[in-house]
This record gives sequence, structure tokens and C-alpha cells, in this order.
Amino acid sequence: MKSSLGYAAALFAAFAALGQAANDIPKCGDGSQCPDYAPCCSQYGQCGVGAYCLGGCDPRHSFDLQSCLAAPVCKSNDFSMDSLDAPAVRANTRYLGNGSETNWVTQGQPVMYDDSVLLTMAPSTVGTLLMSAHYVWYGKISATMKTSQGAGVITAFILMSDMKDEIDFEFVGTAMNTAETNYYYQGITNCKYSSSTDM
Repeated sequence: MKSSLGYAAALFAAFAALGQAANDIPKCGDGSQCPDYAPCCSQYGQCGVGAYCLGGCDPRHSFDLQSCLAAPVCKSNDFSMDSLDAPAVRANTRYLGNGSETNWVTQGQPVMYDDSVLLTMAPSTVGTLLMSAHYVWYGKISATMKTSQGAGVITAFILMSDMKDEIDFEFVGTAMNTAETNYYYQGITNCKYSSSTDM
């Protein structure tokens, strides 16, 4: 009995330490910069190193403008999404920031279906993302894609900079013939630019 109480107390102390460590992660955004020991501000408002400094790193709230690793500039190309094999596509947990070694980074659970990439909405997730490993400064961008049906399901094609400048095309699962569009800058949502487009 005594040893099981000691084990329970040790387990409780370990979980309490983990909880405290999570609370000690520096936060960033809304005027708060990251410290020099965790210089990169993630898209989720947490400061860190390593993967925090890759795609989605917010230079405005990082320690300084050089903290985030720049992605390579996109070159004119046609990409066929007919395989999930590395190096063409890598999971965000395996991508180390070298855009010359991969074209696309995934988060979630993509699968191959009917010779195409299917972005799943697995249970207990918010869906699957497919992100370019390259910066696009200007040019023509097009995609051929199928949307998903169902209440609460949104299929989106989004162009977004690290500074959160954004152009959206969203397809709501209950309105299959309409695209909702919007654009805004620096993460400031302004719906006066939004419109609906019949397809």
C-alpha cells in the first residue's frame, strides 16, 4: 500500500511538472515578442526553436525579423498530386525547412484515392492541410480540386504569407455551387472584401 501511494505521488508530481512546463512556454502575438532563447513565433502564438522557425513562423512577433527561416522562392512549375511519396511530399513532422528537397508539406492524414491526394477529416482533428514549401511572390496560380459535402465541412484554397496576408477561396459543404472569397492583410479580418461566386 505504501509503495503504491509513493508511486501515485511521484506520478502526480511528474504530471504537475509537465503542466508547469507547458505554462512556461513563452507566448507571442498582440504586441508580445519572443525572447532570444525561443526566438520564433509559431502560427499558434507560442515561441520556440527548430520547427517553430519554419513555414508559418510570424516575423512580426519573433525575436527579430531574421529569426524565421525563409522558404525558397517558387519557380514556374506544374505539380501533379498523384503521390504522397517523399521527397515530393513530406509530413510537417519530417520537414526540416529545405524547400529544395520537397515541394509540399502535409499536416494531418492525407491518403491516396483514385490517383489523387485526398485530404481527410479524420476523427478528433480539424482536417488535413497541404502547404507549399516555397514562397510565391507573384504570378498565376491555379488548382483543380474537388470539394467535400456535408454540414460543417469547408474545403479551402488559401494563399497566405508569414505576415498573415491572405486570399481565401472557401467552399462550404452545404453550398456546393458557391465559392466564398475574401482577402485581408496582417491577420486583420475584414469581411467588407468578401463575396460569393457562383460556380
